[in-house]
Parts: sequence; structure tokens; C-alpha cells
Amino acid sequence: MTDYDEDGNVIGTHEEEYYTWDYYDDWTKHSKNILFCGVKFSYGIISNPNTNYITTIKESSNVRYEYYGIGVKHTGTIYTNLKNNTISNNTKFYSNMDIGETLDYCTSNMGNVIFWTLWAILIAACVYGFCYADNRWLEG
Repeated sequence: MTDYDEDGNVIGTHEEEYYTWDYYDDWTKHSKNILFCGVKFSYGIISNPNTNYITTIKESSNVRYEYYGIGVKHTGTIYTNLKNNTISNNTKFYSNMDIGETLDYCTSNMGNVIFWTLWAILIAACVYGFCYADNRWLEG
């Protein structure tokens, strides 16, 4: 919105907010178990795929409900340690990826690229610093 002085000259602008939704609370419903390779595990031990928006139900001008959900069956790959019908905690689920795609995703992510780039710069700086210091300790 534009602000004017007494003579009608523009002196600035500002934003006005007419209505906002305040976050009050959320409720979650989920299954108690996950069936993987014929073995039941507690919900939450395997990370779930991202939820998808389903719908918004407007109860009144002040209350609305947003619904999100995920399907019952999923195809993908997990990387974990299975032993005696147990599974490692916080196992990551890679949705719609086979083993090769999961391996590529885990080994070629941006974190690895950044790490190795910074490592190479650090090593180069150390070598340059050593040579630049004109070390004569080998001559003696």
C-alpha cells in the first residue's frame, strides 16, 4: 500500500496483512507396525516416504483442517542392518529406487563433492604454504 503526505506526494509504501491462519496444533494417526520382508517392525523405525497433500476442509472462517497422507504400499530400498528379526533404528527408506540408484544417490550427493573439494583446497594450501615459507631446514 502507498503512503502519501498532506500534499498528496508519495512518501513510501508498506504491506498490510488482511488475514492469516494461525497454527494451533496437529494430530497424527499411523499404523502401529510396518511389515517388511514378512517381519513386523514398530512404526517409526523405518523413515517413511514424504507425505502428500490430500485436501483442506474449512469448518468455519476461523478453523480449517489440512490433511496429508501416504499410501499403504511402497516400493523402494532400505539400507540397514537386519539381524535376528531386528532392524537398526532410524533406517532410511529410499522411495522408488533400486539398489543401484540408491547407491548412486548415497555416494554422489553434494556433501561428498563439497567435502572432497574443500579437502583438495586444504592440501593444496598446505603444500603451497610449505613451499612459500622457503624452508631451508633440509640444506643444513
